[in-house]
Formats: sequence, structure tokens, C-alpha cells
Amino acid sequence: MSRYQEDESYREKTKLRSRTRHERKMQDDPDYRSRQMAKLDALRARMPGYTSRQKRDWKKTHAKVRADTFQAYGGFCRCCGETNPAFLTIDHIRGNGVEDRKRNSQGKGGVKFYWYLKRMGFPQGDYRLLCMNCNWATRYGKECPHAITH
Repeated sequence: MSRYQEDESYREKTKLRSRTRHERKMQDDPDYRSRQMAKLDALRARMPGYTSRQKRDWKKTHAKVRADTFQAYGGFCRCCGETNPAFLTIDHIRGNGVEDRKRNSQGKGGVKFYWYLKRMGFPQGDYRLLCMNCNWATRYGKECPHAITH
């Protein structure tokens, strides 16, 4: 892994430096934005269809990582047995999802979190697969209605 990926303080410092440089240019140079837009338009003209092709490829890749993640965690909701991937999500067993995402997947949920789990070899102890209904029901330490009725 690169230093940018490993060291959170280095990553934040690099982002801040880049953002500050961009903001300074936006304030000091009135033509900066128009030049940036012209560069983007030239790139799009040189590579027609690139962005749509790139989006299509990323959608496939993200769908595969999501499917691999769900398969690694059993492929069904651990509470009610739901198997439709549209309803499934990863649950943090200890209820520490916010801290975990900030620490491990650059503060993002969704696909970035699935990529993190894949890089880590799909750790089993802290995560489980739940449907969104069960996940929301167990929020704040509550018990899922499915578990109460069984």
C-alpha cells in the first residue's frame, strides 16, 4: 500500500494542501475556472464516449465487489433470511459503524466500505449481513422484531 493509503494524517494533509491551492487559485485568478473548464471540454472532445464507458465499467466492478462481499458473509440476512441483494447490507455487530468507516474506508460507506472489507479478507468477527429492515430495527442496541418472535 502507498503512504497515502496507509497514513491517515498524511492523506488529510495532502487533501487539505490540494484544496487550499485550488481555493487560492479560484480567488486570485479570475480566468482559472474558465481555463479548467476548457481543459475538461478538450479532454471530452479527444476521448468521446470515455466517461460513459468508464462509468459502465465502474458499475460492473462495484456490483461485483458488492456481490463478492455479500457472498463472503453468507448471502442472506442473518436475522430473517432475506436473500434479495437489493435489500441486503453490512451490519457492524458492535454498533461502531461511524467510527469504523471513518477509520478504515476514508469516511465513506457503500462501495468504498465493501472495497475495504475485500482488502482485509472479509473479516468475520465484527460484521454480519442483514437486510435493511433488520439493520434499522437493531439500531441503537434494540432487538430486531424477527428475533423477538422466534
